[in-house]
Formats: sequence, C-alpha cells, structure tokens
Amino acid sequence: MNGKANVSKELNAKHKKILEGLLKLPENRECADCKAKGPRWASVNLGIFICMQCSGIHRSLGVHISKVRSATWTLGFQSKLHSFNRWEMRKQIVTGKQNYLQL
Repeated sequence: MNGKANVSKELNAKHKKILEGLLKLPENRECADCKAKGPRWASVNLGIFICMQCSGIHRSLGVHISKVRSATWTLGFQSKLHSFNRWEMRKQIVTGKQNYLQL
C-alpha cells in the first residue's frame, strides 16, 4: 500500500498548518533567489522557498543539488515537510531568531 494514503486527516491538517506558518514568516514571503513576492515552490533539501521561474533553474541543476517541490499543499510535499522543518529550526537557531513557529 502507498504510504501517502495512510496519512490521517489530523496529521494532514497539522502539516498544512505548519506549511502555512512557514510561508507566513517574513523571510519566506519572497523568493530566496530573486526576491519575487509570494513563492509557491520549495527546495526541500536546501530549506528555501522559491518562485516558479527559479524553480525551473533549480530543477535544471539536478536533484543531487536541489529537490524542488510545490509548496501548495499536496500529499507529496508532506513527506518532505519534516526534514524541511528541522532545517528551518536549525536556521532559526543559528540566526538567533526566537519563536520559530507558533502552532
């Protein structure tokens, strides 16, 4: 059976809330590369949000460098959210920012 099908509605809602919280952070309101407003793609291994144009550039680099996924809520993004959150938390600790995400 596909592991994605086993995600409960509660866990799905929790993940969606986390993703929405990440997108609301000031540093995530613009593309990490070109500063375009409202990025809707993410490099899940780099832990950044990017715009559609930059997502194409990242995809052309290859998945060994940047693993691009849509930041709109899909079941495929759920599996990557956990590692993305760990990276974001490390980034917050390194930069000294507090209150990483209020749930």
